[in-house]
Amino acid sequence: MYLSINKIFVDYDSRERVLTDSQNPIFSWSVHSDEDGGYQSSYKITVTGRNGTVWESGEVYDERQRAIYSGEELVSGETYTLTVTVTDNRGATSEPKSAKFCYLAPRKWVAKRITAQEESDDAALYFFRGFTLDEKPLRATIYSS
Repeated sequence: MYLSINKIFVDYDSRERVLTDSQNPIFSWSVHSDEDGGYQSSYKITVTGRNGTVWESGEVYDERQRAIYSGEELVSGETYTLTVTVTDNRGATSEPKSAKFCYLAPRKWVAKRITAQEESDDAALYFFRGFTLDEKPLRATIYSS
């Protein structure tokens, strides 16, 4: 295999699970060639969500390592898997590489302020917010800033 994908970026972020508020996130990736003169001649992107595939780019003949999502409308709070495969100028196809991203609609970034229970000059502040759930969750994600 001549070409491999090093990293995948969603909106220029390569963390393990990217948060984006864009309905059309920008996907980009970096590649490495084992041989001199090797370069990407095409790519294929697939984005899947909880209910299956939401976008397939098809084979795109382009040396640029960048694409803009143009599939189904993303659902706020949903985690998606982005999978990229590239083909080099000799016709060899790379192993697929995946990354996860979560779409969070801008209007969902609203929350009540959490305040410290006690103010003290000589102690570190900690913040606490308790809540009760009716059922055991399948998974949980905390968004904080």
